Amino acid sequence: MRAASRYGLWQNGDSPIFDARPILDDLTSALALKPNHLEGYFLRTQAFAQSEPPNYAAIIADVENVLGRSPTFDQSVRAIGIALLAHEQCGHISQALAYFDRWMALIPQFAATYATDTAGANTALHPRTEIDPKMRCALAEKARFLQRSNQSELALECYVEALKHAPDDAQVLSETGLLAFTLQRYDLAADCFNGAAVWESQAASQLHTELLEQTINVAKVENPTLYVAYALLHMDTTYLRVDLCDCSDTVLFQKCIVLAEKALVLDAGCSTANLVLARAWGNLGNVEKSIHFFEEYFATATNDVFNQARYLCSD
Repeated sequence: MRAASRYGLWQNGDSPIFDARPILDDLTSALALKPNHLEGYFLRTQAFAQSEPPNYAAIIADVENVLGRSPTFDQSVRAIGIALLAHEQCGHISQALAYFDRWMALIPQFAATYATDTAGANTALHPRTEIDPKMRCALAEKARFLQRSNQSELALECYVEALKHAPDDAQVLSETGLLAFTLQRYDLAADCFNGAAVWESQAASQLHTELLEQTINVAKVENPTLYVAYALLHMDTTYLRVDLCDCSDTVLFQKCIVLAEKALVLDAGCSTANLVLARAWGNLGNVEKSIHFFEEYFATATNDVFNQARYLCSD
């Protein structure tokens, strides 16, 4: 290597710029002598990135130099990550996605190598500890890339795939929930926030519990059927609301009935459940059942709620 004093700053107008040219010359000379020195290529990609302007084509070429020289799994992923950043900076969406495919294709190869290396040892290949985290990482990064590229629907699909490999990853659950909420997939958002609240720390858990509640409240207004469907999925009667009957959705009324009946199993004196059943059966045209549950409601309601029921019956 030549003297380190060669590596300095040069002026670009009033701004000092790191001079990468001497480093590039030295690295190129070194790699000509040792073409299989992979760290040399990684160092050269950094120098290309610090050039003015950055030489993304040269960065990608050096990534291919690394990938063509039997790198380890970690070196391959590191090289692919550099190529992804370079293509993203250039706006090359399809080329970047192709590198994501190469990343995920490496994981089964890693599994086979790992199984061979550990044959006869006490360490056995375990998908949850060795394979799933790597696949989750690749899929989650692909989802983030697609989201940055304004391909939200595809990003959500990748997030969902990532969760299959890491259903207890609070960060991926949170990111999936936020994107699902943006896309008005309130059922998926609620499930993700609920999962994140379970797996994260107490402070973060509180945040995701609040996001869950917000999601459910928005869903109640914008898509009541999904709102009740979520409640039914988890059999959580705390999401039972009388105002869900203020619409003309027959399917929604039927779901409300199922949820309200569940509430009565848990608490035979649940006045809200009786009122929901009365109104839902009334909207479905079953006057006999509607009257029955209104009577049950009157028998269990407090005075304030009783007055509200009398008002509803007068409609």
